[in-house]
Amino acid sequence: MVGKEIATQTLTILKENKFTSPSEEIIASLETIIFKINGEIVELNFHSDNITDFTQYLDSIIRACDETLISHDSYCRLAKAVLNLIREHVIEKRRNEITKTMNILIPIKLFNIHSINFNNVDNENQQNIDGIEFNDDDVDKINIKLSGDGRNVGRKQKHVMLTMCILNEEEAVLSPAHQYSICLYLGKESYDSLSTVSAKFSYELEQLKTNRYKDSNNTIWPVELFFLGDWKFVALILGINTATSNYFCLYCNCHKDKRYNMDKVWLNSKNTHGCKNTMLFQEIDQNNWIIDELHLMLRISDVLFQCLFYELIKKKDFANNTQILIIAEMKRLHIHFEFYPPTTKNEKWEWTFLMGPDKEKILKDFQIRHLFDEQQLKLQEDKILSIFGHVPQFMQYLKQKGMVLQHFSTSSIEKKNHQQVRLFFGGTTMGGGKLKKPVIHDILCYEN
Repeated sequence: MVGKEIATQTLTILKENKFTSPSEEIIASLETIIFKINGEIVELNFHSDNITDFTQYLDSIIRACDETLISHDSYCRLAKAVLNLIREHVIEKRRNEITKTMNILIPIKLFNIHSINFNNVDNENQQNIDGIEFNDDDVDKINIKLSGDGRNVGRKQKHVMLTMCILNEEEAVLSPAHQYSICLYLGKESYDSLSTVSAKFSYELEQLKTNRYKDSNNTIWPVELFFLGDWKFVALILGINTATSNYFCLYCNCHKDKRYNMDKVWLNSKNTHGCKNTMLFQEIDQNNWIIDELHLMLRISDVLFQCLFYELIKKKDFANNTQILIIAEMKRLHIHFEFYPPTTKNEKWEWTFLMGPDKEKILKDFQIRHLFDEQQLKLQEDKILSIFGHVPQFMQYLKQKGMVLQHFSTSSIEKKNHQQVRLFFGGTTMGGGKLKKPVIHDILCYEN
């Protein structure tokens, strides 16, 4: 009764004070009034009981909590401090409804990776569109990038995650929110485990590549597949030997002793001499196996510094002259840097380990020309650049497809790994948690 009287009188006041449109309709409305009675907070809501609007309001809160990683306990504490926030039990009820809906649309299944048999693939939902003629000029192509990365969870447990993203989104793929988990398993990065996982996806990828994708409007989209990972992950999937083997390259048959031969050009034609296992994900073209831009930059910078410093250390005046020049140049760039001479005969010189931002400063602004003459500098550049001979090939190939190497970075996957560990391993999961299920199940439910 009190609420109705307040609402009626408020409408009269609004009309008297000209809160109206030219057609005399009231353009303001009373939504909420908060009283404090004997220390108790009382809130009167006057908005209409529109179920659709309220559901959308709840969905927006849930999305904000998910994207900013606000946990259940954090929201409870926030709701206690901000009294007009929706109560947590209402949010949780709506969250459960969304989860049930998504579990129907995208079912999450648990299996033993060492015993599952993927030979019998369910293809009832596969649409056969053979015989349809396509014109790639008329329809854009969907570029799908598969990625993988492992992580340590505590001292004993390891996870390996496979993700996918759509490269057509360009800069958005650098955000972890645009990396979608398609598989998460307990264990380490190994060929046996990855071969079991790839068996699940190989048929689907082959069908997607061959038959293309048919959307709800019956538009047929051509699909091109790419794969991204750090050197170890890609080498495992390609079945290549270790980095210390004679034929170590992911892309050619270059012998490790011929890396510095600038007269030879090694094209991205596949490593046939260093293979020890069958290649996985054979649906992906040879040119579409792209090395990770993040690790590539870090590795290039490490090798550059190593080659530079070892070459300078050979100089007789290194300790008395060159070392001082380098440290002075580092100080100019506001970087703390020191050399550490060997303490025994068999040891080598060492130096301060540099982090990413400092490496970037050095690569951009370090003045190297006063350390070498022009002829020596050209020789060192040729020797160093030969190690990364495939990088220009990648850049030219991607440019022809309207892409850039920057979008092939595992930084978003690394960030996604960090977010999942922070969110799902902040509290105890002893006994399987509340639902008695593995944490990887909760993570994939969260992904949905």
